[in-house]
Amino acid sequence: MRLGAFLRLLRAILCLAVLLVVLSACGGSEGQAPPTVAPAAGGERQSPASPTTMPPAATPTAEPAAVESVRRELADRLGVAASRLKSVSVEPVAWPDASLGCPQEGYAYAQVVTPGYRVVMEHNGQRYTYHTNATASLVVTC
Repeated sequence: MRLGAFLRLLRAILCLAVLLVVLSACGGSEGQAPPTVAPAAGGERQSPASPTTMPPAATPTAEPAAVESVRRELADRLGVAASRLKSVSVEPVAWPDASLGCPQEGYAYAQVVTPGYRVVMEHNGQRYTYHTNATASLVVTC
């Protein structure tokens, strides 16, 4: 009986070890979205790999959605009417990874080229740069 109990315990420990290896291979940031960072007054921070401007033929078709998503986000953050924000520029960009050029410490990002936009808005002489994905469902600022 003692040998049988020991073998069952050993089998349970091995199963637990295999389970832990499999779970650790899946990554620890599942279900976590990168946080939105408050607008900074200075320049923007770039990820180690620089984004590239996409040629006009390869641009996503959600440019107006990107501007409107950024306008809503910035208006909420500043506590002003969206109509008081001026769109300065919108540029299609191929971000080097899923962080949209704004990696946050402690988060893992898919290492895939992610199409989107760099949108610059202005309010009272202050410019705010935001990055979006192609559908503007994700809006961040560095």
